[in-house]
Amino acid sequence: MAYALMLAYEATGDAACRDGASPIVSWCLARDPTLENPNRVLMAGMALAESYHLTGDALTLTKLQAILTLVARSQHADGSFPHGCEAGRDIHYTAWMGVELDRIGQLVDDPGTARMLSDLSAFLQSRIGLDGTSGYTATLPSGATMYYYSLPNCPGTTTPAPGPTSSPITRWCSTAWPIRATTR
Repeated sequence: MAYALMLAYEATGDAACRDGASPIVSWCLARDPTLENPNRVLMAGMALAESYHLTGDALTLTKLQAILTLVARSQHADGSFPHGCEAGRDIHYTAWMGVELDRIGQLVDDPGTARMLSDLSAFLQSRIGLDGTSGYTATLPSGATMYYYSLPNCPGTTTPAPGPTSSPITRWCSTAWPIRATTR
């Protein structure tokens, strides 16, 4: 909500939008990011990035950098982000994390953000077939199946595989970020 209000303020100059965002930004600054999941932390990060963009407040930037460090630590080596549990890898969740990181990267110069975007783009590219459909499973060298939709990799859960999809956002995410990361 703070992010949207600050965008409205930036577009219109209406101080009521800025003032409405202020208590939410204060709440984001007061939160301990280690108590939240990466998606929630990045939503706060978007608000903080926009706030920093508009105000230049050093405290806001410091909190945002702590959030980005925490999110970077949660990213798997294959570029995906955990969802449902630490072992979870999810194509769509990772793409959504990329949307948030992309917006933050447009507002704040942070090499770690560009690196996370590049890595998650490589992950997404590896999961999208030539026909544009998402690949939700892969057979590992051991013969086991790796799932790329949240819960099956989480102990004690079973979830049926989603059908083949051709998600426009996932396809866009897999191609947009390598270009942006190399042109910053």
